[in-house]
Amino acid sequence: IQMKAIGKVYEESWENRKRFKLRPDNRQLNEANIRKITRSFEKYGWYGEPITVTKDMYVIAGQHRLEAACRARIGIKYIIEDREVTQEALRDMSAASRKWTDMDYICSMADGGNDNCRKFVQLYKEFVKTRKILPQNTIVAVVTNTYKSNTLKSLVNEDFSLTIDEYNIAHAMLEKIEEIVAPCRVGKVTGRFDYTCNAVYFLLNNEANFEILKARVAKNTDMIRAVVNIEQAIAMMEDVYNKHTRTKDKMYFVSKYKEYLDTRRSSRDK
Repeated sequence: IQMKAIGKVYEESWENRKRFKLRPDNRQLNEANIRKITRSFEKYGWYGEPITVTKDMYVIAGQHRLEAACRARIGIKYIIEDREVTQEALRDMSAASRKWTDMDYICSMADGGNDNCRKFVQLYKEFVKTRKILPQNTIVAVVTNTYKSNTLKSLVNEDFSLTIDEYNIAHAMLEKIEEIVAPCRVGKVTGRFDYTCNAVYFLLNNEANFEILKARVAKNTDMIRAVVNIEQAIAMMEDVYNKHTRTKDKMYFVSKYKEYLDTRRSSRDK
């Protein structure tokens, strides 16, 4: 490898795939993307730019083309770059070939040793990818302790903290939310389901009884409808929670949410 010229295009047999090494901090391979490139390689042969590797044969651009070439059983075209590539530079290079999603960035940071991102990815894989009940934005809401539908971009753009204690608290809360909303997933609830889940999160954080809320949601799934914001979702869940409840025992979460917003505004103004 050391004898090869920098910047010159070389070709390696697909059978020597093991010579190429994938960096653990690169984005995760996208199976759909690999299949698409494989079909094109099988039909037209190699096309586009060669993959880029370091002198130690670590792939820094083109890992999807590498995998597709092996599946299509065609030669792997590559060039060698004589420079160290940081994790940030790696993300920038890959983004040039296909736009990284926010989850790509989170996973890259997790694989690169960011413990906060690693624990978030664990929650995401368990509750979103495996159990498939809670939406991604609700994981973000619980981790960041907010109720509006924050996206992953809020984690990418901010230096968030997720200690082991915070992880355990978030995990326990997500299990409760999941248990409450599971009957709704079986029904025909559409629209922004994350708002509904986040509203449940708000109720639980504001003195709603878990067992009562769980029972009333299960019994009144017909009251769970599509909503367009968190305010509507909290009002809806308040109605569900207070169903057949005496006036003196009712709880008013909409007013609690307004108080929460006023408190946040006051703290920002200081």
